[in-house]
Amino acid sequence: MKAQFASDFSQSKEIALTAFTFLYVQFLDTSCTLLALVSSMNISTGDGTEFPKSRQAFSVTAISSIFGAVFGLSPTVIFIESIAGVEAGARTGFAAVVVGFYFLLSIFFAPIISSIPPWATGGTLIIVGALMCRGLSKIKWEDPAHAIPALCTLIIMPLTFSIANGIIAGLFIYSVLQTVFKLLSLVGISREHESLSESTRKVHHIDEKAEKAEQFEESISEP
Repeated sequence: MKAQFASDFSQSKEIALTAFTFLYVQFLDTSCTLLALVSSMNISTGDGTEFPKSRQAFSVTAISSIFGAVFGLSPTVIFIESIAGVEAGARTGFAAVVVGFYFLLSIFFAPIISSIPPWATGGTLIIVGALMCRGLSKIKWEDPAHAIPALCTLIIMPLTFSIANGIIAGLFIYSVLQTVFKLLSLVGISREHESLSESTRKVHHIDEKAEKAEQFEESISEP
């Protein structure tokens, strides 16, 4: 009885670890992909981490993952290749329905499609990566606390073939750097670069507001 209980407890730990692994991988992959897509669509609100109908988007991904697991499939996530459709003008989701229909048809041509080498589709991924690189301009490269984690994230993602691994590494390095900076501030070593960068960003923000105000006044004054 004790041996049976110990075996069941060991299996429970393995199941819990597996479930947690699927959870954070699914959550990070879905969150990052959705944020990249809405950023390309220019519909994000707030500081860029919120977008309309986000609850529905996450719910659809969760439900599809549940049904995928029932049929023995790998976790169903939103693929970043969808950004190619967004760049082509897709907005309502009808493009995804059409692509799904073509996937259904591809079942009947599986032997032919499977003969296509993987590197034949590499060009598409390069195009998608180039489209995603536009978001790198939003990183505060002048601040080491942001630049170093971002760079490590960019490097680790392709090396490990996992978005989740890159994000976890970036978050870990960011936490370590923030802890080091906090400890240094306690002993009287301040980050002068941080205050300088913040002042520079405020000046740029004021200049942008002034420029927009001038453009608005010019548009009003024009007949």
